[in-house]
Amino acid sequence: MLDSNVVTAFFTLLRSGLWGTPVDNLMCFPLTDTEWNLLYNIAVAQTVEGIVYDGIQNLPQDNLPSRIILLTWVVKVNRIEITNKKMNNCIEEQVLFFNSLNVKPILLKGQGVASYYVEPKHRVCGDIDWYFDNENDSKLVEEALSNQNILISKPTIDSSNYYWKQCEVEHHTKLFDVFNPFARYRLKNVENDFLKNRGKVDSYYILPPNINILQVNLHILKHLLSFGIGLRQFCDSAVLYAKLETKYDKQWLHKIYEDIGIIKWIHVLHHLLVNYLGLPEKSLPFAIKPYTTSKWMAEEILSTGNFGFFDENFNTKNSDNLIIRKNKSKKLLYSFRTYFLLAPYEALSFPIVHFVERFKALRIG
Repeated sequence: MLDSNVVTAFFTLLRSGLWGTPVDNLMCFPLTDTEWNLLYNIAVAQTVEGIVYDGIQNLPQDNLPSRIILLTWVVKVNRIEITNKKMNNCIEEQVLFFNSLNVKPILLKGQGVASYYVEPKHRVCGDIDWYFDNENDSKLVEEALSNQNILISKPTIDSSNYYWKQCEVEHHTKLFDVFNPFARYRLKNVENDFLKNRGKVDSYYILPPNINILQVNLHILKHLLSFGIGLRQFCDSAVLYAKLETKYDKQWLHKIYEDIGIIKWIHVLHHLLVNYLGLPEKSLPFAIKPYTTSKWMAEEILSTGNFGFFDENFNTKNSDNLIIRKNKSKKLLYSFRTYFLLAPYEALSFPIVHFVERFKALRIG
């Protein structure tokens, strides 16, 4: 699949939009209307249509899509901009709400990473993720939300979900998405060290460079071990490495990756960031291991889409056009086999911990 002209054009435009640079490969252009529509669908499935649109702006006039296709893209990007504005307004409102309770959560992923993009308002929004460093603060906030008749659900024992003025919000009491108990112990020490030296920015707390990169990369691995994840999150990792290149401790990151047993997968991740997303290799914390390839992982990501929702082998749609997971056990077994050699302890621990935590959440609910 990666050898197709459309996929080559897709990654070419994605790199251009991600870094705000000229298109680096015009050999795959111009495209037919059919090819442009396919490229658009790939971008939507990967939730990077805003970034790819920015890349299109760097194409020569005679390589642009037709006016009708471009108009469809303009409408889509305009909606992304509106959603980003609404999401940022919700964050500011929530900051005031948290301050009124004397609670200072940390903004994770999503909008917290978007600010590092060349065009932040063109990163497709997910939900708003807040991390609470102690359960008492989390319970205090949930009680205040309940008093406002806001319905809260708890998908796991470490998280809760609700809507704040039509914005989906998730609270976490666990900072890192790891399942191996030994890695959890190691990262708990990292978390405690960070909490002793928190820094305040724009009325809410954000993660320092080292932990921000680590947190985003572990989140990617978590979803790869289950149903998959789209290129948007890989773009997050790439821009963090690039924008924070001189601000994070490269030796520290290398040691952490080794300590928690994911260094082999990190090499594959880095290969994808460099060879498909155009991240300068000098921005990485260490050189990519020779003979590493990420083509197989890139193909998997393209075939499954954001959070695996576009994988026809493991998803179907009901009469209301809602996505329903199918063959869950088969998919999880496939993910285990795929990533066992790269992150063995995480692959082994994921199904066990996932089952136990889901069971506990059901009992609490």
